[in-house]
Amino acid sequence: MSGTTTKTGTFNLNNQAKYGVAVRCSSLVVQVIQATASELSNPKLACSSSTPTTVPFTVNVSVNTSLFESGDSVCVNGEACLPASSSVSIGLNLEPGNQDLLVTLSSGSSVAAVLSK
Repeated sequence: MSGTTTKTGTFNLNNQAKYGVAVRCSSLVVQVIQATASELSNPKLACSSSTPTTVPFTVNVSVNTSLFESGDSVCVNGEACLPASSSVSIGLNLEPGNQDLLVTLSSGSSVAAVLSK
């Protein structure tokens, strides 16, 4: 690798038809390319100097009134909790990308319902 701000590396494929390159940009981000020399003869990987940002996201939950009592909570991922009602909107800041959300209706330490997607 050469360069200070922009690093450049040259790899000899030694007549190999396929190759793979992985660059660790930070402790959380790895860029990967897998290709053939004919598909991509001069690949470029770019690392951002900024840390991953979060995306504001709202989970809207409808709860049947027969399922909860006063004092019960609706929680997302066990952290973002609001008092249970027939309609609950919980705001979150999530990292970009696909992920599962765990929605629970609970009374103290017991869980009455679990929904995940």
